[in-house]
Amino acid sequence: MKSLLYRFSPGFLRTIYTRIESSPLGYRLAHGAFWSLSGAGISRGLTLISSMVFARILGRQDFGKLGMIQSTVGMFGNFSGLGLGLTGTKFVAELRQTDPIRAGRIITLAGTIAAVTGLLSGVILFFLAPWMAAKTLAAPDLAGYLRIASLLLLFGAITSAQSGALSGFEAFKTIARVNLFAGVVAFPIMILAVWRWGLVGAVWGLVMSQVINWGLNVWALRSEAARWHVPIVFKSCFQEIRILGAFSLPAYLSSLLLGPASWFCATILAQLPNGYEELGSFNAANQMRLIILFLPNGIIGSALPVMTDLYSRGEHSSLKKLILTNLKLNSAITVTSAALAISLAPHIMAAYGSRFVAASGLLVILATVCVVDSVTNVFAYWLIGTNRIGTHLAFLVFWAVTLIVSSSLLVPRVAGKGLALAYLIAQLLYAVVLVSFYLVRFDRKSAAVT
Repeated sequence: MKSLLYRFSPGFLRTIYTRIESSPLGYRLAHGAFWSLSGAGISRGLTLISSMVFARILGRQDFGKLGMIQSTVGMFGNFSGLGLGLTGTKFVAELRQTDPIRAGRIITLAGTIAAVTGLLSGVILFFLAPWMAAKTLAAPDLAGYLRIASLLLLFGAITSAQSGALSGFEAFKTIARVNLFAGVVAFPIMILAVWRWGLVGAVWGLVMSQVINWGLNVWALRSEAARWHVPIVFKSCFQEIRILGAFSLPAYLSSLLLGPASWFCATILAQLPNGYEELGSFNAANQMRLIILFLPNGIIGSALPVMTDLYSRGEHSSLKKLILTNLKLNSAITVTSAALAISLAPHIMAAYGSRFVAASGLLVILATVCVVDSVTNVFAYWLIGTNRIGTHLAFLVFWAVTLIVSSSLLVPRVAGKGLALAYLIAQLLYAVVLVSFYLVRFDRKSAAVT
């Protein structure tokens, strides 16, 4: 396969291919990014198509309600996640060769705690659903849907921990297969469910999709652990509990800020007159934001285990090269994708239905947010990979406060456009402080990557 691709590729691609293959670092990054993006790309594409189908079947209001259900589950999911996915990625990458027994204990500990916290969060959402739907979301009819969606928290928490460990193994080819199969199987189930049962079918379709992903991850993680001779056993796994305080807790607090802050800002919009229609338009535009960031996030995500490995071995010059490469790639890809999305905004929004076209301005703003977001993500992963998780947490607090304040001021005035502008303001100020820190920390004696 490689020889065929090489033979029929243009000359400039052959040159790039040869340079990548001759560089161990470049090959690791390219190999991980390729497989990470391949399977996930098909999965994300199917998700986008299903969202467009959902929007056409459900209409703006119910599609907005679906977005709020997902946002609420995402908020509770941040509470149950405990930063365990990121913990698995970092420590499995660091220990898989030097201390496989300890790596196995960390995988087991992460999975066990994820199951407990996911179950607990699901139970809490189940019982709080009527109150939240009536008092916070201004939609009492959402209570039953939230109770169904509480199942997502259990399987989502475990799946996140599993995926983190798989990334730590740099098992991106395996992850691609899982994402591909899960996406292909779940796609017709979700479409059939929403066509037959409407909003309740859409929620059950999301649950079934998550269950399929969880089951495939169980098989994938056991296979990769066996290949690396990493034993996954429950015995003695709680010896690693101190990791929760040293790394998982700051990582958890970092992720904890994202979901609740976004959810709170969405509730401000939902409580306006016609708020759920506005939220439906925002949800549609936000789907494209996720598509624009798909490639950059996949690249930097696949680079994290490599980054952690290089930092732990003191290869700071290689780490610097990796950071700069990711910065250039992310910037180039996102600027191109965002420009394309902006130029085609009315046509993209029309794919969700004729009533969404008027909200094309939301897509223009959110596409601009993507450009800033892709750059800040590189520096954020630099903080994580170089054990500055506490600093990362402090910057995210600043981001969350900025987002909430901006939304409180802008959403009551200009509705959905105000929410999009709030994200832009928060991301720009976050970029300023993050890049400033990166420049100030230029210290040749430290282990900082500059």
